[in-house]
Amino acid sequence: MTWEELAELLISFGERVHVVRGDGLDTVSLPVVPVAWFIAMKSSGQLNMGIFEGEDNRLVGTRSIPLAELTADFVREEVGKALAEQLASMLDPQAVADFLKHVKRGKRWDE
Repeated sequence: MTWEELAELLISFGERVHVVRGDGLDTVSLPVVPVAWFIAMKSSGQLNMGIFEGEDNRLVGTRSIPLAELTADFVREEVGKALAEQLASMLDPQAVADFLKHVKRGKRWDE
């Protein structure tokens, strides 16, 4: 799988995907808060996956896979599991409250 194919696949999930384009910096990321994250840099040729951990929701890497070894089915399965877990956590009011109490809110641009 190429970086472009992976970026297109991540965007197809309909979630918030971040894409950065630049000389040697092409990067795509899909955060599935508070469950998992997926980041691929074109220059590294790797898909990095991980979890959010601790009260401050640190990003902790759990797996790195070369893009050449990825299949669309594998990515769909991994992202699908993360989205299902995210939904389950949203259905637990205590889990949502615990997560939100650690979110630092910034000021809005018009404040």
